[in-house]
Amino acid sequence: MARKAKQAKKRKQVRRAAAKPSRTKTAPRRSRKAPRAAAKKRGMGSEKGGMGKLRSMRVSDGFRALVLDNLSALDEVVPRPMFGGLGLYCRGIFFGIVASDVLYLKADDELRVEFERAGSRAFKPFANRPMSMKYFSVPPAVLEHPLDLMSWAERSLAVARRS
Repeated sequence: MARKAKQAKKRKQVRRAAAKPSRTKTAPRRSRKAPRAAAKKRGMGSEKGGMGKLRSMRVSDGFRALVLDNLSALDEVVPRPMFGGLGLYCRGIFFGIVASDVLYLKADDELRVEFERAGSRAFKPFANRPMSMKYFSVPPAVLEHPLDLMSWAERSLAVARRS
């Protein structure tokens, strides 16, 4: 009798297994971590290579107001949200970035030399990546004087129009 009970139990298990969809016929399920693992494998997102960690670009309300007030003499400056910071546009032309309470303006090779002489630094959005963009910080002394800032912004806007 014990033998018949074992056989019946085994038949039930076989029937249940047949009723369940087979995982071998379809693609295996991927966990949500699969894209991250693949990115790490390619060297992206890791600390040693790839893009690295994106820096926080949050801008305080006070700094945003200061920059926009001092640039108000430029026609139609429009701030647009950009990865926690702000992108600055003048008549549809992107010429500046406000990130981490620092104003960055677009520069070409000529203007970059002048900016660097004044103490500007290149905008680097990633913490552990040597790449920088063609945007340079505006020194606090220039930022606090609207006329000086307007001069810098107009030259930066001219560079943005050419590129």
